[in-house]
Amino acid sequence: MKTIKKGSFSLRNVNLWMISTLLLGGIVVGYTAGGLTPTPWTSGASVVEATPSEAPQRQIQIQPVTEEDNVRGSTNPIITLVEYSDFECPYCKSFHETMKSIIADYGDSVQWVYRDLPIDSIHSKARTEAEAAECAGKQGKFWEMADAIFAVTPSNDGLDLALLPELAREIGVDMDEYSQCVEERQTQQRVEDNIRDAAQAGATGTPFNVVMAEGELIPAAGALSKAQLVQFIEGVLSRAEAQ
Repeated sequence: MKTIKKGSFSLRNVNLWMISTLLLGGIVVGYTAGGLTPTPWTSGASVVEATPSEAPQRQIQIQPVTEEDNVRGSTNPIITLVEYSDFECPYCKSFHETMKSIIADYGDSVQWVYRDLPIDSIHSKARTEAEAAECAGKQGKFWEMADAIFAVTPSNDGLDLALLPELAREIGVDMDEYSQCVEERQTQQRVEDNIRDAAQAGATGTPFNVVMAEGELIPAAGALSKAQLVQFIEGVLSRAEAQ
């Protein structure tokens, strides 16, 4: 796992190629909120321009990351990736594995935040799965449940929802507490809040990511590849180390 000493650092000191690498180098794909078919996202639409002064004027706004969030990786990160995701999106399923690998390699410097963005219009089961995962999260088992759901779902509403209690049991939650949470929809508002946050961030599909470092927020739509992320991370970390 790669580590780096934390210090004063700003993405404004990072070369353009490191920032744009998040979105360049090929096509990233995801589901659009209003569409019925997967839509390829080319990276050009959101790329930071040639100099900081030419960067897009639109301010990305998301809710601050807090202890209430589902967080994996560093507790004192240089880079935070906030992902808005749908459990029945096949591109989210793929990206979930990519991010698990990133955290395994860079978990001392990179933080991964998962926020729910079920697309009801094409994935009718995703909201139920999100609420179930958040119920597991109330017992400190969100990531175990998220991993389990992504591992078994064929995506595109292919998961039998009757499997959710079985998955919860397998990860070791208190089933009485979990069942009550699910039946009473105790996490419904949390999921709704995540959806509103995604809309505020400008998300139009899944997965949608906002990359954060020292106050800079960079939108990155679609299932980024590990190679794209690694190149960006390595660039940022090397620059931070040189400060």
